[in-house]
Amino acid sequence: MADGVMYRQALAALDAVLAALPARARTVFEDHRIHGECQGSIAARLDVSLATVERDLAVAGDRVEAALRHWRGDKGVPAAARGRRKSLASLLGLGAVAMMGWKGWRHWQAQALQWQAAFATQRGQRVNQALPDGSLLALDAASRAEVAFDARRRAVLLLQGAAFFQVRAEAARPFVVDAGDVTVTVLGTRFSVELEPAGGVLVQVESGHVRVERGGRVLAAELTAGQGLAVPLGGAAARAISGPVAPWRDGRLHFDAMPLAEAAQRLSRYSRMDLRADARAALLRVSGTVEIAHAHDWLQALPAALPVRLVRESDGSLLLAGR
Repeated sequence: MADGVMYRQALAALDAVLAALPARARTVFEDHRIHGECQGSIAARLDVSLATVERDLAVAGDRVEAALRHWRGDKGVPAAARGRRKSLASLLGLGAVAMMGWKGWRHWQAQALQWQAAFATQRGQRVNQALPDGSLLALDAASRAEVAFDARRRAVLLLQGAAFFQVRAEAARPFVVDAGDVTVTVLGTRFSVELEPAGGVLVQVESGHVRVERGGRVLAAELTAGQGLAVPLGGAAARAISGPVAPWRDGRLHFDAMPLAEAAQRLSRYSRMDLRADARAALLRVSGTVEIAHAHDWLQALPAALPVRLVRESDGSLLLAGR
């Protein structure tokens, strides 16, 4: 996979250089260096002198070679001093490029930009995963996500739990996260998305900006740093939220008037036993910050703050029973 990532980077570098060339120089370069058309034929078709075609090739060739050598990390002799006759295939190290032509190369490029992976964590486990575009994915405990990249879109499907994203900006390829019926679109930012135990979705932004939609309807055209949105299950109105972004990254959970049943399910991601609340305790509200490593102490102190008692069940789970 490392070779595939390197080639994608090289193709992206080449695309950027070609896009920045003057139109005639780009046409001359593509027709001669990729399609293989002779310089004389190009000069006649464009109604310019052979010397003009040679100058355009020199300019384009120097820029392409400089970009690709920068990508490869080559140092030392400047590109111009090495001559201008290297083929695109030799610069890229891909012999097939010279043979398949521009259309074929474009097709190969689109195919090469396809990448898929699935990630999952167990209870008490968190992982940090680098993505091939340079973005980073942090996956919370007991969470699952599927990632799919292609030439037009970078997509993540959050199936369970919570994830934090540090996204590398690519204007031509938006980064999109789907969680339940909520879609979060971003070009470059740091943000978190969480599927709540009750089925809602939390979106919080640490830096940059994101757009949040549900079923194609825009809920927030732009969430910026420090802002968040809670999107309940079932079409109820979304509400603005604040507070720390993905505190689980630092070993903490933050509850803001959360129903005890949901807080228990959230803590269960880090516990070796299931935690649940009965009907009398389920809707009691809890607020505050819990150190995940000391969640047992927090649970033991809970009866002093709320009308509940802790009951160890025969299956090993812990019941928060109302009293």
